Amino acid sequence: MSFTQARKVLIKNGWKPNPTYSGEFGIESIIQRKGFNEIESCTEGVRFCSFNYIKNGDCLGVGTVGEEVKDMKIYSWNFKCPEKD
Repeated sequence: MSFTQARKVLIKNGWKPNPTYSGEFGIESIIQRKGFNEIESCTEGVRFCSFNYIKNGDCLGVGTVGEEVKDMKIYSWNFKCPEKD
């Protein structure tokens, strides 16, 4: 499933973006400026990115692969809350 389709379903079902990225540079910053505040991190090369959501105190982490947001596909998910700095 594409990330953008899954994101719409998650938000429709009460999951809210859980912002964790506080940097100013890199692909994370670019993705964040495009309105995806739930971005946590991305790798370089083959781009793997992590996004975080929260609902009623429960956390959901979504892993994607793809170079551009519109092309990202979900490859993993977990129910762990991101670590606090």
